[in-house]
Amino acid sequence: MQGITTHFRFTIDSFIKLLPLTALVAFGSIFSTQAQNVVNGSFTDMTGNSVTPAGWSNVLGYNPGTNLGVNPTVDVLDINFTAFFNNAAVAVSPSPDGGTWTGISSIPPDFENEAIDQVVSGFTIGTVYQLSFYAANFGGTPFNDPGVVSAYINGTTVAVSPTLNLVANVWTTVTGTFVASATSMTVHVDAIHNTGNAGSGGYYSVDGLTIIPLTPCGAGTDAPTLSQTSLCLTTPTYDLNNVTASNTPAGTTLTWHTGTPATNANTVANSVAVSSGVYYAAFYDAVNDCYSPTQPFTLNPFPVADFSVPSVCLGSAVNFMDESTVGLGSVNQWDWTFGDGNTSSNQNPVHTYAGGNTSYNVTLTVTSAAGCSNSVTLPITFANPVASFTYSPTDPDVINPTVQFTNTSSNATTYAWDFGGLGNSTQTNPSFNFPNVVNTYTVTLIAYAGNCTDTTSALITVNDVMIYSVPNVFSPDNDGVNDEFQVYTENAASVSVTIVNRWGEFIKELDGLTETWDGTFQGKEASEGVYFFTYIITDKADKTIEGHGFVQLIRK
Repeated sequence: MQGITTHFRFTIDSFIKLLPLTALVAFGSIFSTQAQNVVNGSFTDMTGNSVTPAGWSNVLGYNPGTNLGVNPTVDVLDINFTAFFNNAAVAVSPSPDGGTWTGISSIPPDFENEAIDQVVSGFTIGTVYQLSFYAANFGGTPFNDPGVVSAYINGTTVAVSPTLNLVANVWTTVTGTFVASATSMTVHVDAIHNTGNAGSGGYYSVDGLTIIPLTPCGAGTDAPTLSQTSLCLTTPTYDLNNVTASNTPAGTTLTWHTGTPATNANTVANSVAVSSGVYYAAFYDAVNDCYSPTQPFTLNPFPVADFSVPSVCLGSAVNFMDESTVGLGSVNQWDWTFGDGNTSSNQNPVHTYAGGNTSYNVTLTVTSAAGCSNSVTLPITFANPVASFTYSPTDPDVINPTVQFTNTSSNATTYAWDFGGLGNSTQTNPSFNFPNVVNTYTVTLIAYAGNCTDTTSALITVNDVMIYSVPNVFSPDNDGVNDEFQVYTENAASVSVTIVNRWGEFIKELDGLTETWDGTFQGKEASEGVYFFTYIITDKADKTIEGHGFVQLIRK
């Protein structure tokens, strides 16, 4: 171990007691180090040594017998160190009250570790004991390294201090528990600094080491067995007192907490009105102010079912979008009914309605990972447009070819007209002037509602104008002028004329576009006078004109 000059100091300025024992065992004196060879050195009174701070007395140190550097390795015991209890000096004797602390070495190379052992009697096998002590780092240069102090019972770690930094007049409480396995057991305390640098070390003090039987907590070691461990919250708040425990120990109460382990600080302030979340139940022993282990209880919120549907056309695929939420956990189950007998378990299904109805009630039921379910029903309406129109006149002709269109479509917002390839319009009720020639045209209307459309068409014929004239006198005298009576037409399809005399006697019927009356009756010349006639004229559009009149027959 030549060349190691790390410095480490560990002092016991302490007091150990075991209750119930008949004697209190005080202790003092510690020596030995892994970094030193006892054979080559000796323990000497280091009082007044330049390495130890002024004011230390009764200091025991190890003289390695060789020069290991500027700062020799020194182990010291400050016998006159002011105790933690009552500010009184701790008396030291070689073996007070029959107890002897023995210095040992139990550290890896490059670290100097001071440790002490003492055998303590009076334990009751199977009893739980609490070991506690106060530890501090009161060193000074060069013994100012941070480190830890640990306590063991029969070689098993019972209590370990946090890292002790060099802070004057600050003690740290260190506690641990163990179960006695024998009536006499070895108490071991050691310390080790956290660095292995040459010329360094630490001076750690221990005071008030006490071993006492640990009073068991009346709340027990079992967590509450609850009537239920989770619940779907159907109201804004819940009364936790509705949950009971079947294994409540006598003398304890069931308490609720926001965290685990249960403490007074995390007790639920108002357990009769809590919102969703995780709460922890524990038994509370008021006498010993202690709690049992906890049992979690989860108040799961109901999911909020919701979905949206984009604008769609009947017969097109509908993309349903789930928009459900849940305050705790996640939604992991979706059940859709589309209102037409079809279902789906996808989160965002695609469905095509076959037709028939234009409105359906769609229901979505969602279930959270905690098993809480909720539903929503929303209507989906297919507002497909229906295109239709009328026009006037219904029989346009070459003299009057302008047609006025009246849009009678429903569920539409915009329109597109096509007038037989002759023109277009986006007006709702347009008019169009067709050519003044006889022809038939296909007029088409497209009605739009978003992306949905409907189309309708009509044939419109521009007809010829029918012209006719009826004479009111004729003279059948074979002079070639007005020798016959005839209804004259142009663009007519048929003509029918019935002639009677003044007494209503039937005289002649003309049937045809060219048939005439020559003024005879039954093969003989009809007498002069006034005759009455009726006529029916049909044009090429199958439109009829009816009329009557008088014609005078004159002979020269």
